[in-house]
Amino acid sequence: MAGVATIPSPEWKKHGKAACLFLLTALALRVISFFPAVINHDESTYIVIADALLNGQTYWIDVVDTKPLGIFLVYAALEWLFGTSIFALRVAATLMVVVTAFGVYRAKLNLGSHPSAARASGFIFIFLCSLFTFYGVSPNTETYFVALTALAFWVLSGQASPWQSWLAGLLLGIGFVIKYVVLFDALAFAILLVLRDTSWRTLWRQWLPMGIGMSLPFLSVLVYYAQLGALDTFLFYTFELSSRYPESSPFVAYLKSPLDFFLRFFPVTLLLGSVLIRRFSFPYKQWGLLWGVLVLVVVLLPGTFYGHYYIQLMLPVSFLAGEAFNGQRGKHPRWLRWFLRPIPGGTFIGLVLVANWFFQKKDYLDRPDYPRVLSAYVSPDLEPDDQVYFANDAHVAYFLLDRSSPVKYVHPSLLWSEKHIQALDINVAAQIDKLKAVTPKFIIFKKDDRLENRKSFWNWLQADYQKETTIDRFQVYRYRGQSSPPDR
Repeated sequence: MAGVATIPSPEWKKHGKAACLFLLTALALRVISFFPAVINHDESTYIVIADALLNGQTYWIDVVDTKPLGIFLVYAALEWLFGTSIFALRVAATLMVVVTAFGVYRAKLNLGSHPSAARASGFIFIFLCSLFTFYGVSPNTETYFVALTALAFWVLSGQASPWQSWLAGLLLGIGFVIKYVVLFDALAFAILLVLRDTSWRTLWRQWLPMGIGMSLPFLSVLVYYAQLGALDTFLFYTFELSSRYPESSPFVAYLKSPLDFFLRFFPVTLLLGSVLIRRFSFPYKQWGLLWGVLVLVVVLLPGTFYGHYYIQLMLPVSFLAGEAFNGQRGKHPRWLRWFLRPIPGGTFIGLVLVANWFFQKKDYLDRPDYPRVLSAYVSPDLEPDDQVYFANDAHVAYFLLDRSSPVKYVHPSLLWSEKHIQALDINVAAQIDKLKAVTPKFIIFKKDDRLENRKSFWNWLQADYQKETTIDRFQVYRYRGQSSPPDR
């Protein structure tokens, strides 16, 4: 009836309460990380390139990085919404963590898990990716595509119609153009559909729309570059470049890297182990283990073992580890029954929160915020058309200064690391010539032998620039054609 308010169902009240608890937990764990201008350089690169896209530049043509296009479109959308607020971008990343937690919570409920186990999985994911800088606190591609993976998991975990399967595929497809490793999650979900219904007719009614939905974002990007006449560029960065980056590492490194992860999060590892060795009624334990193995393979495949790769593994780990709280208390190990008591459990969580705040304050607030310090130093002397070049650090300052990078290789390592130079076929001399043509008013860098050994750059710097000041580890050089103001 018109004018009569709809009363939310108890089911939605229950889910809304879980979502609010996830949000409050994520904010409590991550709030200190909202303030610094930079936590790691990957996020800074996303911010600067997204700003360039909003200003009409084209990715892989005017600005270049090694990642697929998707993450830069995500950041462009966020910057369009929130402007130059890095604080808001960090809040958005936290919301993606909450979305992931809620997605795995709802998926577990659909798969018949106990509500307490489903909630636990959500909380475990939030804790896993909110404690260590390079394992989730610093926003990265995984922060966003894992949220899409969790939403797709939620959609597929119910009795998915063809349209729902298409939607799940579309979510995975968007995640795929953020980072191609989503394909391994999609494979795990395809196997899940087989386990739930072995009828080929039913499978094709789910597989086919899921595959169509997943292919659409990638095909859209392909068509976009084709109509620009840059199909070769798209194919190079999508296929050729990816094949150049995997590294051959010693066998022991492939053991040490996951061992570091599981020891770093040892309490969750204990929960995971208790789930794997116990017998109980949850029927998807073996499938969850298979999902985790598939993801671990793709985490280790590049041979570089970056911490943020493990965010993708945190999803199947939290899916399984949460089952330790499945309500069957009589079957819990004695140590877990002790932990589930209010005083021991609450004390442990309180200690984690306090320790987390202490270390995040130490890492993010007590250290100088160099991009903001450097921006504040050069900003008074910059005319609207003046350029600044941050050679090997603090490049998020382009965003803070509302300037674009004078070279198209935005991430500081690309132009100075031989690995990247060879993989990307970078003509370093040509890029330095372009930099000379721009003649930035300031060139700012941290002391690095790679810059000094690049003679064409270093000799030009010494001839045309004068060192104006040192700000901690940063060297600030000013173009000799621009004298320092009297109060410097």
